[in-house]
Formats: sequence, structure tokens, C-alpha cells
Amino acid sequence: MRRNTVRDTLRRAGFDLTVKAKRAALSEEQKAEARRLFEGGSTRRELMELYGVSESTIRRILRTHAP
Repeated sequence: MRRNTVRDTLRRAGFDLTVKAKRAALSEEQKAEARRLFEGGSTRRELMELYGVSESTIRRILRTHAP
């Protein structure tokens, strides 16, 4: 079965296929805590695992929200 056939069938059945998954967002408090932990010696990988976010998210937090 082709992908377009499945898509069209789902649309006809009423499924909204435009809904996208929302990325996990960190609160300002979590961002501040992540910066403190990084300054205290935690690695980016440890922060990724702790908060369940990608490395690029951690890099962006550390870069954009630097004190």
C-alpha cells in the first residue's frame, strides 16, 4: 500500500494529520539550574539525560542564556 493511500484514507476517516509533536521545553528555573550544573562541572551529556532534551537544546541554553 502506498503512503498517499494511507494518508488519504486516514484523512477521510477524520484524522488530523497536521498535528505535530511538541518538543519538551524547559522552564526558566530549569534553564538556570542547567547553567549552574554546567558551571559546577556537569557535562552536556549529563544535562541531556537529566532533562530529556537534545544536545542542541542544551548548547542553546548554555549559549543564549549565559549570565
